[in-house]
Amino acid sequence: QNQSQSSCKLLLSRSRKSNHTCKQTTLVLALPASPSPPSHLHTHNTMSTKTVIEPPSYHNKATKRRMEEIIKEVQADNLGSNWEYTGDDAALLTKKISDEVKGRLRDLGLPRYKYMVQVVLGQKVGEGMQMGCRCLWDTNTDAYATVVHGNDSYFCSVTAFGVYQY
Repeated sequence: QNQSQSSCKLLLSRSRKSNHTCKQTTLVLALPASPSPPSHLHTHNTMSTKTVIEPPSYHNKATKRRMEEIIKEVQADNLGSNWEYTGDDAALLTKKISDEVKGRLRDLGLPRYKYMVQVVLGQKVGEGMQMGCRCLWDTNTDAYATVVHGNDSYFCSVTAFGVYQY
């Protein structure tokens, strides 16, 4: 057993992605049996190489608060409080608002995050509406935010999802 332990070689390499603290660690093991990494790290196995991707640091995580601020600013810039609903404008504005929110989220520069944005812009005519969604994700790294904006003429619901890619 001492011979097998001494013949085990461990090569550890780290790479950083630009100036961010997201780290990728690659472990190359000569022996197939190795201790498993801590449960908060995600691993990908390929033959004799094991890649461990560490979760983002506290300051490099998507947060609901940051996402809500961006959504509110984009809604206010595009709709304001005096905009009146028209079907032709609504079709263009949903795409514009979605693109702007997604672009501003990307500008946060959070490494390894992917963003999805859903915009629902409708006319208020006295009817109710309910929306829902179900997602499977990591509650430690992923986030979402929903902001509803409107006046007597319209409502605009924007939901943004930030998902960390392991």
